[in-house]
Amino acid sequence: MSYSKAGAKLVKADLGPSTRHIQTRKNGTYLCGSSHCINVLKGEWIHHPLKGTRIPIRGFYTCMSTYAVYSIKCPCGETYEGKTIQCVRDRLTKHKLAIRNILNQPVAKHFNESGHSTSQLHFQILD
Repeated sequence: MSYSKAGAKLVKADLGPSTRHIQTRKNGTYLCGSSHCINVLKGEWIHHPLKGTRIPIRGFYTCMSTYAVYSIKCPCGETYEGKTIQCVRDRLTKHKLAIRNILNQPVAKHFNESGHSTSQLHFQILD
C-alpha cells in the first residue's frame, strides 16, 4: 500500500503484492552493445574444431570481459585461441590494427595472406 499526492488530496493506492524479478544470466558469450559486437559469435557453447562436439561455456562473457580465453575464427575455418588480462574489446582492437597495418603477428599474417578482412574476424570468449 502506498500513498501519493494527487493535486491537493492524498490518495491511497493499492499496488498489490510486491514481487521481485531476479534476472539470471545464462552462461555463454553475448553482445554488450559496443561496435565490436558485430564480430561476436553469440552462444552458450563452442564447437570443438576437430571433434565437432559441443562444449559448454562456463561463465557469462561480453567483449567487456577481462582475464579471458578467446577464439578468433575466420571464413576459411581456421581458429586462433588467445588469452588476455585486458578487456577483450581492447585486445580485438589490437588484432584488427595488426591486420590493417600488415604486422607480422599470427592472426594478422593469416588474415592478410588469405585475403580476409577485419569484418570477417569473429570471436567467442571461451573462459
